[in-house]
Amino acid sequence: MTLPQSENQSSSSKDAALLYDWYIYSIREALKQKEKATGALEIKDLLDLGHLDKYHYFGSQACDRAINYLVVLLA
Repeated sequence: MTLPQSENQSSSSKDAALLYDWYIYSIREALKQKEKATGALEIKDLLDLGHLDKYHYFGSQACDRAINYLVVLLA
């Protein structure tokens, strides 16, 4: 799956699109391995995806860094 990209799209936008593509592909592959590629899903199916259960980019470390940055900034 590839998102449409305009010629004047910034490199960070292209990186975000590639990351998004990877994320969706990885979720689909993980569900396929669990024989859940089609049909109804339950919350447990998504929670069992391990590192893919983060519904934000760059995982929990990115959130931890943001929290630490804000703590220092607001102190």
